[in-house]
Amino acid sequence: MWRGNCAKKPYFFKKTFNLSIKIKKKFKGLLESLKGKPGKPRMKPPFPANAGLYGCPTTVTNVETVSVCPTIMRRGGDWFSSFGRPNNRGTKLFAISGHVNNPITVEEEMSISLKELIEKHAGGVRGGWDNLKAVIPGGSSTPMLPKSICETVL
Repeated sequence: MWRGNCAKKPYFFKKTFNLSIKIKKKFKGLLESLKGKPGKPRMKPPFPANAGLYGCPTTVTNVETVSVCPTIMRRGGDWFSSFGRPNNRGTKLFAISGHVNNPITVEEEMSISLKELIEKHAGGVRGGWDNLKAVIPGGSSTPMLPKSICETVL
């Protein structure tokens, strides 16, 4: 987190203010931070779409969603939903790092197995698939997936 005095008296403000910049992964924590509260996710409900920032309906969209919208608008929803399988359609950005031969970020269809994803795009696990113990599929709050689960479709 960075904290500092942004300016003594910017021309568009009547008094001095301090600026805090935080990188938030949880959008509810981001909303709380924008309200001047600690950037911790609040318990739900209410959902931000009903009562978000300052009690107003709020939509928080991530970069991945915004970046694919023009393509979906151009090609149509049927095109986008042709990727994946029922109840898990579309594409997703996967950032593959760690003990793989070629760390990479790639857009791939949903419902791909982690083994196929790692083999196809990252050149496999260093030393072979037998060296794999587990995969952390998200942030620190996600459980580790053992090798046996990584071989099935998610």
